[in-house]
Amino acid sequence: MDWLERLRLVERAADPSDRRATQVRSTRDSERLLRLRRRQLVELLSGPLSDVPDEQRDRFVRLLADLNAVLAGAPDEPRRARQASGARKGAGGL
Repeated sequence: MDWLERLRLVERAADPSDRRATQVRSTRDSERLLRLRRRQLVELLSGPLSDVPDEQRDRFVRLLADLNAVLAGAPDEPRRARQASGARKGAGGL
């Protein structure tokens, strides 16, 4: 956590409801970096994935969301990602 704070990607703040706790918040810099990395990933994958059928591309995106959630330590996120993907699929897919 300290190194993320040194890089100004997160900031700590006192928890207003519990003096013993500290909240960790993302900074504007980290939000910008995340948006940049997402754009770069989309650009990187858009060429190779352009010939992949929609169903397979949707599955790949769901698997990436699952992997990301597992790596982030959020066990219920893969389920939410699949549910959101299913809702998008009904609205025309990706």
